[in-house]
Amino acid sequence: MQRSLTYQNTLELLALGGIYILYVSLSSIYLLLPPLFGVLFYLFMRSIDKDNNLQLLVIVMMLLMFESDKGYLLFSSLIYFVLIYRFIVPLMKQYIQCHSCLKFLYIFLTYVGFYFYTYLLAQVFWLDAPSLDWHVIYYIILEFMIVSIL
Repeated sequence: MQRSLTYQNTLELLALGGIYILYVSLSSIYLLLPPLFGVLFYLFMRSIDKDNNLQLLVIVMMLLMFESDKGYLLFSSLIYFVLIYRFIVPLMKQYIQCHSCLKFLYIFLTYVGFYFYTYLLAQVFWLDAPSLDWHVIYYIILEFMIVSIL
């Protein structure tokens, strides 16, 4: 009996999710490993555009793992991704025709915008303000190279 293509795709996505859990844990220990937050945003947009609900579910699970490992509020990155995808990305696609420039701006907006978003949440809920390191520049450049390959 052969497996159909959908079952193989499901197994690949679940394996990718498991590998990401290990990777996020390692990225907390070794700061030169990027957390792949911008890559997750790019995959989030691509899965919504292609209407791939299973991939979207795995990406949401990866985001929840990212939040719990990095100490962010529950569903904060998911809400941020939805807001950016709904309100900012259509304007960027309308005015910018360069696909490489758009990919770079997606990654940049993901990191810098999420910093300001968490800063706003910290001010509203009286939490500790997040910090922004020089590592973010390194993460943006490295993840832009990864997204350029995708």
